[in-house]
Amino acid sequence: MDRPSLPELAPAEHRALKARLTPLFVEALAPEDLTGMPKKAKFVMTGLRGKAFSLSSERSIAMATGAVLGLGVYGQTTRAVRAAEVITRLPFATHRVPEEIHLVSIVRSAFYFAVRDGSPTASLLEADVARSVAVRPHDNVFNGRLLRPYLDEPFPYGEHRDAYPAWHQAANYLDSIREFIRLWSYGGSELWPVARLEVEIERYIVAIHREPGLEPVRG
Repeated sequence: MDRPSLPELAPAEHRALKARLTPLFVEALAPEDLTGMPKKAKFVMTGLRGKAFSLSSERSIAMATGAVLGLGVYGQTTRAVRAAEVITRLPFATHRVPEEIHLVSIVRSAFYFAVRDGSPTASLLEADVARSVAVRPHDNVFNGRLLRPYLDEPFPYGEHRDAYPAWHQAANYLDSIREFIRLWSYGGSELWPVARLEVEIERYIVAIHREPGLEPVRG
């Protein structure tokens, strides 16, 4: 579904728009609703229920990105897309500053999982994703230096992964998935073609589902 380009806004107008969209985003995300998700997956919704959550806060936006990824990992694609649609009402200029990178990641992540799941809702975000990749990112996006392959890295300080709680591990894996999706949205690269990225994303989804208490809900 095509969507007209949004006009650029003055900083004050941008902040005001984010303030209006914040409650709509939270409502679409429905952080109290863990339908289709294990109870321990509530960690992805942490911070979205409080009054401090705001689409003007880089920290809040990062949490929101994790929440949308979490919904995708557990097959809650419709909610992910519904939340991402709220974000598409914001105009983006560079897609390079951290705040905008996370906001665009929300849209790309929801789109990826809609495509992955064969959901018709993917068409609601297709034009927005196409517009976002029209702005070329830093070369490090294409050469893979920004990817975070936690599963293949030695754990720091000689410690073992199982010394950390499941939610901590899963949060790291969601970070990895976010960066894989970012490169996927650009069509991959010579070193990281789309097929390889999709395999890696699935590997990290499986890793999350194997964490104690984060297994997919059956039935």
